Amino acid sequence: GISVYKVVSSASSEVGVQIVGQTDYWDSVNIVPDSEGEYGTVDKGKAVGDFLGQLSPGGFEAVAAAPELPYSLLRRGDGYEVRK
Repeated sequence: GISVYKVVSSASSEVGVQIVGQTDYWDSVNIVPDSEGEYGTVDKGKAVGDFLGQLSPGGFEAVAAAPELPYSLLRRGDGYEVRK
């Protein structure tokens, strides 16, 4: 995600950092097609639907490449998976 920070100072000359916003991007829904990995905004309904799909039975698992090849799912995007 992208975070926005600002430096805060007070009359007592204390200086600190305050987070004023954060935007999260998910590979599975926010990577713009044919963009070489750039992130874009999507409808919140699409993002929530993707999240709920991960929670459904079998939704968090990738399809096995072959029964004899164990793997760990490292990253999932729209139309691709990175496995170890």
